[in-house]
Amino acid sequence: MCGRFSLAMRARDVADAFGAVEVDLALANLEPRYNVAPSHTIALLLRESQVRVLRAARWGVPWKDSQGTSRTLINVRSESLERPGPVIRRLVAHRCAIPADGFYEWAKRGRRHEPWFFRRRDGRPFLMAGLWTQEGPERSATILTTRPCQLVAPIHDRMPVILRDEHVDFWLDPERPLDDRTWSEPFPADALMAYPVGRWVNDPRHDGPECAQPLNGSTLL
Repeated sequence: MCGRFSLAMRARDVADAFGAVEVDLALANLEPRYNVAPSHTIALLLRESQVRVLRAARWGVPWKDSQGTSRTLINVRSESLERPGPVIRRLVAHRCAIPADGFYEWAKRGRRHEPWFFRRRDGRPFLMAGLWTQEGPERSATILTTRPCQLVAPIHDRMPVILRDEHVDFWLDPERPLDDRTWSEPFPADALMAYPVGRWVNDPRHDGPECAQPLNGSTLL
């Protein structure tokens, strides 16, 4: 899964990086974030009138299960788009890309869960495939996941779908059929790097650069 990520960039810089021509006023004061958690405001890259725009959304799509219990959908398995249930069917027509510059996964070590940080080896920000919906004035969004690449696999059995440059326009166009699954293939392991970070990141109230700092003496993978 993907339960935390970072985006240590201001909204205007994100827009410039990904070619967005318009930025929501709700994102105008968005500061660098090192520990983005479910329910936080996130940026969505959308295609509107053939151009890219940045819109604000809350991370986590509200829904009710078969027992009527309220849930929040923060991740969706990309495989589920092949035979979507009613909840996913409602979302699949609304594709988005979610900017990030790193994501966290937790390795289970006995009774402990150790956080690791993953980012591109070249330092560039990237886009995660997502789905969004809107009920009332507020958008909400969820992140798609896929099987892990070789770098992530020892830490976790899922990772976010990181879109390659050639797949971004395809993904943002809801008219393009999803028969070709190459867009959801794991991002190449040799294009990513990883290292353990401190448990400071476990608390979503902590949102400084120390969240993504390598542990002293740790090895960068």
